[in-house]
Order: sequence, then C-alpha cells, then structure tokens
Amino acid sequence: MSYKLEVDSIIKKFDEKTLLNDVSMTCHRGEVIAIFGRNGAGKSTLFKIIFGTENADNKFVRINNHVFQKPYLLPNGVQYLSQDSFLPKQLTVENATSLFLGKTKLKVFFDDEFLKEFAHKKIATLSKGVLRYLEIKLLLNDDSHFCLLDEPYQGVSPLVIEHINRLIIEAKPDKGIIISDHNYSNALAIADRFYVLKNGFLKAVTSQRELVAEGYLSS
Repeated sequence: MSYKLEVDSIIKKFDEKTLLNDVSMTCHRGEVIAIFGRNGAGKSTLFKIIFGTENADNKFVRINNHVFQKPYLLPNGVQYLSQDSFLPKQLTVENATSLFLGKTKLKVFFDDEFLKEFAHKKIATLSKGVLRYLEIKLLLNDDSHFCLLDEPYQGVSPLVIEHINRLIIEAKPDKGIIISDHNYSNALAIADRFYVLKNGFLKAVTSQRELVAEGYLSS
C-alpha cells in the first residue's frame, strides 16, 4: 500500500507576526525530503504542528486522505525527533531499546558495529553523537510510516553523520522521511526533494544553485 502524508494550509501566528503562511507539502513513503531555512524560520514549529503537539491557527494534516489533528496518537502514524533528547538518562541503552521497540527486536537492533558496544551503557554516559544515532535508529525502526527529523546532524562528527545517513537510506523504502538541518550538504546528498522555508512561505527548490538564489546559501 502507498502511504501519503499531506500538509495543507498551515498558518501559525505569534502575536502579530505570521511565522507560517499557508504552508503546504506532500511526502510519500519511500522518499526523503529536506527542508532548509534560517534559525527562527519556523522549521521546528512546522514539525511540531505536523506531529500534533503544537497548535496552529489553521492546518490540515492528512494521512492517506484522512485528516488527523494529532498524528502522533496513531499507532503507525508519525514519529518526531526533536532537538532535545527523549530517552530517560537512568536507563541502559538495551533497556531503553526494549521499552521503545519491544524485546523481540533487540537482537537485530544491536547487530550494529557502531552501536553494540554501548548496549549495556547508561544513556547518561553516551556522547552526543552516539545518543543522536541511537535515537534516530529507534525512530526509524518503529512501525510508523513517517518520520520527522529535526536537526539530526546537530553537534555530531562527520563519521556519525555517515552512519546516520546510512540509517535513513536503509529505512527509506518503508517510510517517508522529512529532514530539517543546517548541514545542507549532507541533507542534499540523500534527499529526493528540497524546500526552503523563508518569510513564512515554503518553496520547492531543485538544486544548490536555487538555495543560493533564495538567499539561504552564499554564492
């Protein structure tokens, strides 16, 4: 079955300022979309509205033509990686994984050269890069059909970025994935389509040259 996430007519205002102005986009399962924009452009707010934890002045979020106000409540709906860690720091990596995915997936999950040495470490002891990798892998291995990754490369090394991109590419056949990140080159390398969020409007772009034309990158 083909799965489709549609975001339509999203308007978000703070006081007298319109942060998001009639934002619309579509994401299909099996594709990766990258959204670029300056700090404060509204990317994180847009993700939270799609996920269902942020109110909007107007919005339509549809999955397979059905409207949902809170897609995060759907068993197979949408997952969201925020810029803040969501895992309890007192748990071990293995315990956190078991709670999130269930015990039956543990063996396959830790068949991972990068991660398996950390299975019995506490979340609190992980470096930022390993923690980010773990959280992304957890979200991409659950049963949701769509995943929103807000700044997945933030504060991590080039080596970890390579591992993260491998996870995204491997998960892509079963999910629609939307990335927001300032690390444009890594997002460009794996995304199928691109958008720029600027002055409240979301505009499709097709190349790095257009990112320069839109003022997101310098020439």
